[in-house]
Amino acid sequence: MARKLHSCPECNECFAQKKSLASHMTRLHGPPDTPIPRPHVCEVCSKAFTLLTNLKKHSIIHTGIKPYQCVECGKAFSHLVNLKSHGRIHNGEKPYICQTCDRKFAVKSNLTKHLAVHSGIKAYTCQECGRQFSFSANLRSHMRIHSGEKPYECVDCGHR
Repeated sequence: MARKLHSCPECNECFAQKKSLASHMTRLHGPPDTPIPRPHVCEVCSKAFTLLTNLKKHSIIHTGIKPYQCVECGKAFSHLVNLKSHGRIHNGEKPYICQTCDRKFAVKSNLTKHLAVHSGIKAYTCQECGRQFSFSANLRSHMRIHSGEKPYECVDCGHR
């Protein structure tokens, strides 16, 4: 039976257990049942923020402006923190380590997704056959069985 990841509504960090999410929420976002005032609302997507500075940082994603560019590959980002995180791909730095298998990751969100492998959580279910997957990319790939899509072509003979 598949279990679901529990996602923090404040920062989107995921947890395998509700009690871990509750502990995180109390520690980082304040005691439960205490409404957090969010007076600053994005006019484009209605996401609300406690601080005006956070709304301003967020708003740039709707403009399409990406002022931070990677000098290695040219990929551009809306926020400096995302460029810095991306830079680890090029320099090989992997500071996020899985405590179960010691696998290392350059990006924290990739470690969070990886943890589903060890938890047995399969939150992505095929609507056609009911098969469950830990990762959305695996479900998308699986869906080709049902659609008949063959996106990859042999470079030697052209067969798909």
